[in-house]
Amino acid sequence: MGRKRLTDTDLYDKEWFQLLELKYKSFWEYLLKKCDHAGIWDVNTRQAEFQIGAKFDRGELLETFKNRIIELEADKWIVKKFIYFQYGKELNPSNRVHGSVLKILEKHGLELIDGIPVLHDTKQSKKVSKATGNVSNREGFSVPTIEEIAVYFKEKKLKNHKREAERFWNFYESKGWYVGKGKMKSWTAAATGWKMRAEKGSDRTYIEEGHDEDIDW
Repeated sequence: MGRKRLTDTDLYDKEWFQLLELKYKSFWEYLLKKCDHAGIWDVNTRQAEFQIGAKFDRGELLETFKNRIIELEADKWIVKKFIYFQYGKELNPSNRVHGSVLKILEKHGLELIDGIPVLHDTKQSKKVSKATGNVSNREGFSVPTIEEIAVYFKEKKLKNHKREAERFWNFYESKGWYVGKGKMKSWTAAATGWKMRAEKGSDRTYIEEGHDEDIDW
């Protein structure tokens, strides 16, 4: 039997949703139905493509929903406000469903603050950048090397991939690997956005918009 869960009847009235391409609107609806009861989705873009009838790139998905999806690891994403929307700001461990959600969060090194999952400070990994020796304290993220970025851009068929890789690395290194006001969670998602802007010939290296907006459903 399929799961039953709350849905936002005002979704199509929200500007951020209205501005999405049709395939991304379909993906968001698909994601909210396919994720588990803690809001975690075992990433399977192939199945999403088959069900929706459109092609998806992981990096572009993360860029499109950068304020609404947290990349826990390569194959697991969590809808940032799913728990808050379904259960409220606080969960009751004695409630069977709530208790199950809390166990899932603990398994992935997450805790709940005002209904939003965040990483435990004590479980954050410490990874050293090959390029600078800097330590990354964010689980699932380490500063990439210029070579890694160049390979990624080359695979994405971006012209002047080496030059763009250097520009990308220098830009984010100067910002401490922050995206807007938040710490970067996925450099490939940021690189995908960079690639799209580079192909459009934009003089603006990065568009810092939307990073401090309220995360709604």
